[in-house]
Amino acid sequence: MSASGLTPDLDPVVPAPLVGARWCVVILAMIPLWAMVYPLNLQSSASGVWLGGGYESRIDLASNLLLFAPLGLVAAIAARHRGRSAIRTVIVIAMAVGVLSLACETVQLWLPKRDSSRLDLLANTGGAVLGALAGCVIARRAVATWSALGAWLAPRAWWRRALIVLMLIFAVKTAPFDVSLDRQYLISQDRRIDLSAPMPDARRWLMHGGDARAATLELLRAASNVAMFAILSAALVVATCQSSAVMNRRASMAGAMAIALLLGGLLVVALELSQWPVRSRWVDLTDPATAAVGMLLGAVLGLIPASKEVSGST
Repeated sequence: MSASGLTPDLDPVVPAPLVGARWCVVILAMIPLWAMVYPLNLQSSASGVWLGGGYESRIDLASNLLLFAPLGLVAAIAARHRGRSAIRTVIVIAMAVGVLSLACETVQLWLPKRDSSRLDLLANTGGAVLGALAGCVIARRAVATWSALGAWLAPRAWWRRALIVLMLIFAVKTAPFDVSLDRQYLISQDRRIDLSAPMPDARRWLMHGGDARAATLELLRAASNVAMFAILSAALVVATCQSSAVMNRRASMAGAMAIALLLGGLLVVALELSQWPVRSRWVDLTDPATAAVGMLLGAVLGLIPASKEVSGST
């Protein structure tokens, strides 16, 4: 209360920082920029018309609108949290995304199979503006949710590690982000799916003698898949043990393992579906099969630190 005792004090409140907001903005800016210039095989001379017109399908237009919308959304939430006005936030985001998109459209003059288009520029900027407007509208609630999630994760180290591993797996699985939403391409994906047997190159090499280099790459791919999902599964087992109220040691361990395997299975399915529109990815049985092996191995290995967590809390 103030000195008179009649009016409340209006001391300025410094907002707590949003943990990871800057990294989210950087990542959400890098992904669309990489998608716009991939593959970066520059040719010696420019081709095409700078910011030409050209025809765009509805899918292309929608994908360009969505490309920078997440960046505009998160950047607006972070800016509003720091006390920036809504109008200024939207204008700054529109100008920043416009400059980034213009730079990419200019670089596309030297990229084969790429066309510099003013429609892309307008769609990218418009998508960022729509995302920024949405961010300004939901900023207060989004900050509260973000802060609550950060407070929940703060004492839970194993959940943080699991999230970090999950983000790394997603980046590895979808890199180099050469995503295409073209209808004909998505239909052609049916011909690229081979669920007959996992690791065909390695099997052919081991049994009949074949391309050793292809087999080695296939084995390395399988081994990395097992390792990534084993680490994720172990982290999930320990994390679920930390989070659950321990009533019975054996029941807690079984429940943690079941939850970890269920979450892992859902993540495997989601990751495989996320690779569907990625041009450089081939959908076969290798990834889900090796991921399942990794999840089981990680769940068993996670029981070692998880048992200490459970016994320490009983």
